[in-house]
Amino acid sequence: MKRAILVAAMLSAGYGGRAQAAVGCIGSDSEDCRWTATDFTLQASMASLQLLDLMQTQATLRLNSDRFEGNPLLGQHPSPAKLWGLGSLAIVGHAAISCLLPSGWRKVWQSVGIIAETKTNVTNAVIGGGVRLALPF
Repeated sequence: MKRAILVAAMLSAGYGGRAQAAVGCIGSDSEDCRWTATDFTLQASMASLQLLDLMQTQATLRLNSDRFEGNPLLGQHPSPAKLWGLGSLAIVGHAAISCLLPSGWRKVWQSVGIIAETKTNVTNAVIGGGVRLALPF
């Protein structure tokens, strides 16, 4: 709870000394809220890594009944519908939060997500015995 309050306070205080509320970029045309090519590249990279994670998970669960999903929100053996439904929601949710944040915080948010998803994808590849990909159908 203390961490959540700290994060909320940091976001409310703004980035770089500027008074920028956490939701200040909705409908704003300020320079700090405009997306750059770097922002689009980071967000596309994040979405690609999330998609790779979904495909790896689907393939691993389909081919190895002794393997299980580590995300407690999905459960150990999620159905393809649950996996892809919540996975799609995560992709859209991450992008939506990115849209809310001013430039500096947006890059931090995207970079942390990319690092976490990269770690997850590497772990999936090691546990799953390589990179196997599967679509939901």
